[in-house]
Amino acid sequence: VWADLCTTDGWAPYKPEHYLKQWALTHPVIPQDYLLVDEAQDLSGVMLSIVEDQLKAGKQVVAVGDTYQSINEWMGAVNALEKLPIVNQALLTKSFRFGPTIAALANEILASLGTDFRIEGNDAVPSTVGRATAPVHCTLSRSNAVAVEGYMDDRAKGGRPHLVGQVDDI
Repeated sequence: VWADLCTTDGWAPYKPEHYLKQWALTHPVIPQDYLLVDEAQDLSGVMLSIVEDQLKAGKQVVAVGDTYQSINEWMGAVNALEKLPIVNQALLTKSFRFGPTIAALANEILASLGTDFRIEGNDAVPSTVGRATAPVHCTLSRSNAVAVEGYMDDRAKGGRPHLVGQVDDI
């Protein structure tokens, strides 16, 4: 299949990950002084090889990520934060999303995982931790359209739905 994908008139569907792999195999050097890598805890092996090529070429690499938010290992992602030769490290520990109450619970969970890493809540964000008084049903949606559809369906059935996340544009 790979040989077919490397031809211009092949039968196999040609997708972006195929031309990314073909480009990576050329060991490209990006003509800039530095490379910024976001979500470095979830890089594909191909993307990691491109980053490594930049390091070999003497480029500065700034990698940003959170090891504790690594969620794509199941599809082959690697934690580049553990694989790259990181010279300087800065930890971002203060949240802008939640307050001290949630941070305290998160720190208990982090401690149970055996890490010394701790976070700080934002005093300007009111937050609480408690138990639900009734059964809670959660639905994860891959798009705003699906989230709105589920919201409307639940309302039509007499439910009291609530959207969580970056939903201001909805």
